[in-house]
Amino acid sequence: MTEKTSRQERLSEAVGQSFAKLDIYRQRRKEAVKQYVGQWYSDEGSDKAVPINLMELATNIYLQRLVAHTPQANTTTRYQHLRPIMDRFEIALNERITEMDLGKTLNAGARMALFFMGIVKVAMNHTQVEYRGVLHDTGEPFADVVSLDDWVMDMSAKRLHNCQFMGDRYEMTEDEAVAVWGPDLVAECTAKEDQITEAETHEIQEGSGGPRDKTEYVPRYRFWDIWLPKEGIIQTWSDTGDPRDPLGVLMSEAPWDGVETGPYHILGFFDVDDSTIPLPPVALWRDLHDLANGLFRKLERQAKREKRFTAVTPGQGQDAQTLAETDDGDIITLVSPNSAKELKTGGISQESLGFVIAVKDLFAYLAGNLDMLGGLGPQSDTLGQDQLLASSASMRIRRMQSQVLKWTTGIIRAIGYYLWTDPVRTLVVHKTVPGMEGITIPSAIPPEARNPEDFTHAKVSIQPYSLAPQSPESKLAAIRTIMGELIGPYMQLMAQQGVVLDWEVLMRTISELGNLPELNEFLVYTSGRFDMGPEGAMQKSPTSHRVYERVNRPGATRPGKDQIMMQALFGGKPQPSEAASLTRATG
Repeated sequence: MTEKTSRQERLSEAVGQSFAKLDIYRQRRKEAVKQYVGQWYSDEGSDKAVPINLMELATNIYLQRLVAHTPQANTTTRYQHLRPIMDRFEIALNERITEMDLGKTLNAGARMALFFMGIVKVAMNHTQVEYRGVLHDTGEPFADVVSLDDWVMDMSAKRLHNCQFMGDRYEMTEDEAVAVWGPDLVAECTAKEDQITEAETHEIQEGSGGPRDKTEYVPRYRFWDIWLPKEGIIQTWSDTGDPRDPLGVLMSEAPWDGVETGPYHILGFFDVDDSTIPLPPVALWRDLHDLANGLFRKLERQAKREKRFTAVTPGQGQDAQTLAETDDGDIITLVSPNSAKELKTGGISQESLGFVIAVKDLFAYLAGNLDMLGGLGPQSDTLGQDQLLASSASMRIRRMQSQVLKWTTGIIRAIGYYLWTDPVRTLVVHKTVPGMEGITIPSAIPPEARNPEDFTHAKVSIQPYSLAPQSPESKLAAIRTIMGELIGPYMQLMAQQGVVLDWEVLMRTISELGNLPELNEFLVYTSGRFDMGPEGAMQKSPTSHRVYERVNRPGATRPGKDQIMMQALFGGKPQPSEAASLTRATG
């Protein structure tokens, strides 16, 4: 084995120290994930029941707002001569994004950012094996989520751009490692099953047994990729299994061949002064989540202790026996009816139940009005008030969305860089022919047409709507808005300019989005789709008379009902109209 130089020894020691300092963050994340999966996911889930899983509720509501779809990229340039090739390159880039299933990677990274920080590694697979999975094609760029369990960064730095090193640990089977580095170099490495590994979040699924309980079908080896920004190089080391000296055999060293920002793209939502570790949202939610579930478990114990029984005075044994044998609705005779009393012990504390409701509402408030973000029901008495609340609640999520967009743009730009600068690959795209559905024309972008320096003049941006959720209902609402505000008032003017509305396409679209196939059954579509009238203008519909009647129906909101319930539980006396609202449905 080649001995490490003093500089390499210092690097291994620094990596070990920083990895150890990240241990508290790994433990906190693992405990938070246990709360997220609850008690019934596996034997390594939460050790207590999680009847009110506020962590799961908030996490998935935020994810739907942050990364709901695979993004689509736009490539533009201010240089006229590059625009034609950039248009074709955009098609190739989006095809690669789809093939990589990048949306799933981004969703996983955003979820990690809610629990710690999201880390995605973008690099090129220069090997002849798909050692990172079936989606890691040879000679193609890949984007992988890096788990905190396998992450290390320079913890002595106060800013990310001042880190002297960053790195991630990954696994390869013995066959894959031999195919990449040869049998002699791999023989100097230590197999994973022969190492004493630290506790990991993955154990929630796998279990926390010892090495003998984790026999692998094909032995795996662990390796570290360490990026040194100042030197501009990336090194690959074998993992020793020793946390104090984790870097073993230097497998390879090469200049970094990607974007200037390096292979690691980091997403954090709330910065902390003089720290490279962001404050994750889960850290803000955890206390109230634990409090709500602790109180609810207490209410469960109180409910189970509740007992109801009938007591009689001494000497009335016959009455007691008669009561014990009586069924509901029976007529009986008692010697001393006044001596029998029904008693109750235990039961749920009204104050505790009111406190649980208050904690739940406080969690929703501090998490950015979850009910509004998740569309769980109306929050006020009128539509206008709900719209104002939605606008206010979305300010927090908008800031987080802008961070996700910036993070996603960096990842896609790094992928695009590899496609653009590939010295041997010819990119072939298929462009659709306008007005001819289903017909495409192949177009090639050879390597000589892609000057590496020209990529610096390209601007890669992400369409914001491509990450946000778009339900059929939201599309129908958009169609109604456009028809009412833009098309309807100007239909006659548009017709005079030769722009007409295809009613058949419109109604078929509404039928599809509204899940109303019956609509196409009672509409007859004839061949005369565009009847312009005698003067080339759309015919006006006959004058109609409409009567609008406004009907007020009492409703209820979930926050309002919670407030009334808490008032009653704490001994207050709600007004009759308030008490009546408890029986009304929300919405």
